[in-house]
Amino acid sequence: MRETKDTVVPARGEPGPNGQASLSDRVRSLRLQPNGPAVRPRSAWLPWGVTAIALATAMLFGWRAYRLSPADRASIAEGTNTGDVRSTAPSGTPSPSPASSGDVVLDAKGYVIAAHQIQLSPQVGGEIIWLDPAFKEGAVYKKGDVLAKIDPVIYAARVKSADAARQVAEVNLKEVESGSALQEIRAARAQMTNMGAKLELARIDERNKRRAGVATSRDDMEKAIVQTTLDQAGYEMHKQTVDRLEVALGERRLLARAQLQKSQADVEEAEKQLKNCTILAPTTGIVLSKKAELGGYVNPLAFGAAGYLCEMADLRDLEVELDIQERDISRVKQGQRCRIMPEAGQRDEAFLKTHPAGYVGVVSRRMPVANRSKGAVTVRVKIDIPAMEQSGEFLLPDMGVLVSFLK
Repeated sequence: MRETKDTVVPARGEPGPNGQASLSDRVRSLRLQPNGPAVRPRSAWLPWGVTAIALATAMLFGWRAYRLSPADRASIAEGTNTGDVRSTAPSGTPSPSPASSGDVVLDAKGYVIAAHQIQLSPQVGGEIIWLDPAFKEGAVYKKGDVLAKIDPVIYAARVKSADAARQVAEVNLKEVESGSALQEIRAARAQMTNMGAKLELARIDERNKRRAGVATSRDDMEKAIVQTTLDQAGYEMHKQTVDRLEVALGERRLLARAQLQKSQADVEEAEKQLKNCTILAPTTGIVLSKKAELGGYVNPLAFGAAGYLCEMADLRDLEVELDIQERDISRVKQGQRCRIMPEAGQRDEAFLKTHPAGYVGVVSRRMPVANRSKGAVTVRVKIDIPAMEQSGEFLLPDMGVLVSFLK
């Protein structure tokens, strides 16, 4: 017979034959107790705390960024880049400036611009056959200095053609004033005078025959009347001829004079174009940009050719352009005094020696239209440059400056 071996099943919670808990007991031990207390890990609050701190920090920086003016933000950025410690006060609190803090109502950053920038465009087109050897960006010229010359051959020929047409017009006018037309009028007037005398004789003869009465035959009387009528018609015809010749002479005289005036104007225009072949500096200033070269072709009216020779500006006539926030624009008035400190001159010993407090300026105007995207109004400040300072010595267009608006 086969022997049956009984399998001993350990009781719940008791170890098995080998001293280990059964698999079912181990699974049961991993289950959560339905009524037992929930165990919360100690680190569960940490992510929420970090999130709350980050949100508060972001709100603080956003509020400060809204309250700071553009000049304060520029100062903070510059201090961050250079390692300097700068004031981060909002726009309502003026930052330190050369003027006393009580006199400054607003600080702002702007950029230097030329008050009158000129695009030097030649009035005639052609090839540049001569260019000043020193003509380049940064070159300084006085008013009237020769910058370039354009090929004058075509324009010199136009002057000769216009002068020849003027001479022809002068001859035509002289011929009208004292030529054959006057002689024709004189001859017609002489014939009219003769016809007038003949008409007077015919009238006398007719009058005498009428006074004679029956002593004059009917045939003679009729002949006298017919002769008077013929002489009257002849006189009227010659008078009309003289009037017509005089009118024609007046018209020819006006036409000849008009042609002479036109030819003289053509000569002046051609001479002006020939003169414009020499390009002169229109004002005392510096060359900002160069747009033409020797041998190039310039024509302000042609497509595909250089429209102008260069851009010039008088660097003694400069302004500062600033964008003032709308909330601060009430502090800026036309004619208001300002202090202007170039950013490049803050550590320039030569500049600080002559301008320890910067330049003096005055608000020249506020632009009539605001900038919607920036929420600002553009303001121009006129810079007072001392007469002893050379043009462009410390200030150049597009340089950054800090402007302090004073009370």
